[in-house]
Amino acid sequence: MCVGRITGGMKQVKRVSSLRESSRPELVPDASLEEFKEAHKKARATAEKWDQIIDYPADLGVLYRINTWIWGGSGLVEQLVQNVDNYYHGREYLTPIDWEKIFAQTPEFLGQR
Repeated sequence: MCVGRITGGMKQVKRVSSLRESSRPELVPDASLEEFKEAHKKARATAEKWDQIIDYPADLGVLYRINTWIWGGSGLVEQLVQNVDNYYHGREYLTPIDWEKIFAQTPEFLGQR
């Protein structure tokens, strides 16, 4: 909510928060980053375990999905959280993330727009 008043031709705006400071959750990017790193390790372990137990060619499709979406996707999200952590600590945070690894662009066909 904003509260403002006009003084000498300039409008002064004062923010009034409806939330108490103690009710806000504390941002802890370092802990979040560690959790995402752990999730990425577990995704890799899942892919490795699946690789060991598959015995039918149709299971290769599932292994491909695990590698692409779960293991690859968790790595990209880890990079995103690393950028957020870097921003929080005042470091370089504009490291590009190659989302096309899992979200490939659809091809454009001739005559289609």
